[in-house]
Amino acid sequence: MVITAAILGALVGTIVFAVLGFISANGQRFAIVGIVFLSITLAAPLNLAIGHAADGQTVATLLLMHVIAGGSIIGLLSRLGPRRAEFASDGAAGMPS
Repeated sequence: MVITAAILGALVGTIVFAVLGFISANGQRFAIVGIVFLSITLAAPLNLAIGHAADGQTVATLLLMHVIAGGSIIGLLSRLGPRRAEFASDGAAGMPS
């Protein structure tokens, strides 16, 4: 279930990355949007702590897993943003008129 949730989050993040890539050339927008959504997803493990459904170690582990998965996905896709813009400009410049 955890792997499925991580893969689903990565797929949604990739779709958002692609949409933002078409809307804006600014690669930092994706990082900002990603951090906002990562912060929102941290509410689920925190609700476990508030409802006393899990002990502190479990909640801390879930929070750490969210930050590692989200941070790596946001970091990797953010690094792809500037490269995509470079390839697009190189390809357009090299095209015959």
